[in-house]
Amino acid sequence: MCNPLILQYCATCCVSSVASKFGGNDVRVEAHWCAPATGWCKLNTDDSRCNTTGRASYGGVLRNVKGDWIMGFSRFIGVCSTLEVEIWGVLEGLNYAWHLGYRKLEVELESLSAVRILNGKVGAEAHSNLLSHIFKALRRD
Repeated sequence: MCNPLILQYCATCCVSSVASKFGGNDVRVEAHWCAPATGWCKLNTDDSRCNTTGRASYGGVLRNVKGDWIMGFSRFIGVCSTLEVEIWGVLEGLNYAWHLGYRKLEVELESLSAVRILNGKVGAEAHSNLLSHIFKALRRD
């Protein structure tokens, strides 16, 4: 039996309007968070990578249909590509959701390339070892 999973690209996440100071100017970003369908859980992930050193980390949050926080996670993983760190975040989120008993998971990513690879729409040979762990996780009963 395959684990139901929806992977989608997310240009905007979070709830409400955010204002912050950046370089002396106010920056306002309108963003929203869309709830998953009833009976589903949502995983939002994001990554950070230093372009000069390649050092990277990721984080994610699991929320229920009402948007209530279930759990969050973050991890520094060392030197890797932006795409790899995004995929690592998905793998860790899948494992946490599984161990918490969630079998229907909607995943939102800010990497269209990662979504295309995980949905099988483009080749993923360079990341085959990492992706094999994700596909194995999706085949669990």
